[in-house]
Amino acid sequence: MWCDGAARTLEGLYEVLGFRAYTVDSGKVGVMTHVVTLVDIVYEAKEITVVEDPSLDVTYVDDEGRPLDYYGLLSLLSRGEHDRIAILQGEGAAPDFLMHPDDDRQTYDHLVPQEADSGKVLGSGLVKYRSYLTLSSFEAKFGTEIENFLAEEGLPRECLYLFLYPLGGDPAIVRKARAQIGVSKR
Repeated sequence: MWCDGAARTLEGLYEVLGFRAYTVDSGKVGVMTHVVTLVDIVYEAKEITVVEDPSLDVTYVDDEGRPLDYYGLLSLLSRGEHDRIAILQGEGAAPDFLMHPDDDRQTYDHLVPQEADSGKVLGSGLVKYRSYLTLSSFEAKFGTEIENFLAEEGLPRECLYLFLYPLGGDPAIVRKARAQIGVSKR
């Protein structure tokens, strides 16, 4: 599934486990949007809302390695301080990716590299591949387009700045995010 389905699935899993979780879609329609899961956790006796990205298997920490609150992330980005944000890439196993046999594999080369095996044809006719989506492959595929958009907006050419464009998801989260960054700026 794509990022929206993955984020909503993780949101549901967190809720079943007793956590409050949300999804937020950020980016620019026509350039790139990406949906992630936000989850409320308690860290050092304080409740914070952290980003969990099930598609890229990443989360964000501050420059000292502490979990970074989503609104703190937005605040740092609003001030152009992306160098104070560290990205933690998980080491999860490569998930399956299902494709219709008529789909062009090249379109999905960030998920299924051309050198990957030929895939397993399922009874439904779909082809199952091992997916290798990482932050690096995502940025290799979409980074230039995203960076060009951000440069046009007067922002640093760092994909993280897409978070400054909250589009949808939990309405309360989007309102609070827009207030945090000063929606008039975007």
